[in-house]
Amino acid sequence: MHSRFRNSIPVESFVASLVGHIPLAEEAVIRDPVDKKVDGFLRKMYPGAHLAFHAGIYGTYVAQSLISDIKTVNRALDESSDCSGILELVEKQVEFLSDVFFDEVRASALTEGACVAALQNLVLRDWKTDAVQNASLLKLSF
Repeated sequence: MHSRFRNSIPVESFVASLVGHIPLAEEAVIRDPVDKKVDGFLRKMYPGAHLAFHAGIYGTYVAQSLISDIKTVNRALDESSDCSGILELVEKQVEFLSDVFFDEVRASALTEGACVAALQNLVLRDWKTDAVQNASLLKLSF
């Protein structure tokens, strides 16, 4: 189902490098108590999404490896064997798990990106620059 995404990087290099760096706001920048609370929540969400992202990547790779191994064993078995049908069923189940992991990776990546975008908006909201410069700083490609 998601094989078209597995062979290419769906995230631009700019976004990938940006997501790796959360803007650290100084306490003087965020004065509003509600904004400080939102900032704290976003900073707690980001590491959780980051861990889920990596767990999903590992799960996807393990599932893809299992699919490859199952196909190899299935080719080695005699087609008249009962095990061949069982292995085809197991292969479909592992493909489903692979798709689930891949969906989880995409959702975690979007959560990470949303955390970065929200933190940037929070930090840059009170900057005293022109609207065009602020808009270009806050523009993300996802």
